[in-house]
Amino acid sequence: MSKFTMRVLVTNPELIPLFAMTATVCCMAGSYIYYMAAKKPDIQVNRWNNKLSAPWDVVDPTQKQKLMTVSQKYNPDMKLHQLRREINYAYAPNK
Repeated sequence: MSKFTMRVLVTNPELIPLFAMTATVCCMAGSYIYYMAAKKPDIQVNRWNNKLSAPWDVVDPTQKQKLMTVSQKYNPDMKLHQLRREINYAYAPNK
């Protein structure tokens, strides 16, 4: 297989659009990566010295974290309970 030279493009002009599109796509992909890294605030490039990190990224391992409430008191909504009862009676088969 021969190396790529300008002579290949001169002898095979049908390859010019292929190489042009490949170069264009590579440039666009590189510019998109640069845009995402430089302009988007949700990307962290420096993980070890980032002063503006989100609060869930910095968790103190000595502090207890509440993940779930086990004994939560349930207070039923009486209007909702009444509405459910009316709907059940409306769609119940007549006996």
